Amino acid sequence: MRKIFKALTILSAVLACGTSVASAASTRTVNPHLISARAGWVGQVDATTLAYGARTVGSGIEVLADGTGTPRAVAAPDGCSGAAAGSGQLLFACERGYSPASDARRAVVTAADGTVQASLDYSLRNAPADSNPPGVASAIGRQWIHHTADCLYCDSWSVDLNWHTGEIRQPDLRALTSYEDLDASDLLTPLCAPLKQNATPVGDDDRGSYPSQVLGVQVSGRWVLQGVRVIGPDGNPTVGWQLRHCDTTKVYKTPAGTSPVALAGGFVVLVRPADGAVELLRLRDRRVFRLAGVKQARDDDPQVAATAHRLLIRGSAQAPTSLWSVMLPQK
Repeated sequence: MRKIFKALTILSAVLACGTSVASAASTRTVNPHLISARAGWVGQVDATTLAYGARTVGSGIEVLADGTGTPRAVAAPDGCSGAAAGSGQLLFACERGYSPASDARRAVVTAADGTVQASLDYSLRNAPADSNPPGVASAIGRQWIHHTADCLYCDSWSVDLNWHTGEIRQPDLRALTSYEDLDASDLLTPLCAPLKQNATPVGDDDRGSYPSQVLGVQVSGRWVLQGVRVIGPDGNPTVGWQLRHCDTTKVYKTPAGTSPVALAGGFVVLVRPADGAVELLRLRDRRVFRLAGVKQARDDDPQVAATAHRLLIRGSAQAPTSLWSVMLPQK
């Protein structure tokens, strides 16, 4: 589960039932271009602006607005690095010291133009006992900053910082009828009925038992990608995605031979496990577009962000840190 996008290796039969959103129309090809070879992350700032950065100390954030071809650089504060973007904010993460018991950090939140909105010092405890320290802050919303960590028996767990109040919360992600929403003051938001998250079974081995975990959802408007447990070609369980919609129990199929990996900009990002080809399924009319020259390696964790006009996708079979830009088809 730690590499949720390993679902790229899953046979497309996972989505073999349900109502199709893919037509038999021929696939069109669109031509993305490489805009960075060393991107560590990518995110959506707001409805018309995307951002990306290298996530190394001293590196800033590149902000790319619709209607422009050249990004604008926002410098990082001393000792910090660009870490994420979302809900109108840019996030810079700063290390302040580490001990076996806790990890001291600083978060600097700015507007898209670099104007500082908040600066918080905080500490994350390294718990449970067998866990790794929480990772670098990886997402920001209107209320919360998100960190992910993992441990032997709990697999993955989430720690969130309210950048307005300084509150640190570890949400109960076993709540199947809600999901983690960094824009919400209460952090967990109800998932639209009749949908709910799926959970892994309670596990055990010769060292003890461990609790079940939710498989996650991606939400974009009324569309949802729902995590499902499947068995990969190697015989081991992993996570795939099903395309769902609020107010219905239907499972929507994607084009034969594809696996969905993300929702962005009114599109579903698809990968063909057979050859790594990346395609886009436009939800409003079921048109399919192939990204020429972009292929995903099986073990990559592709990241995407989009406005209504542009999509950025990080990672390819050529280089996991490559960042590609494509203008989304409007017709």
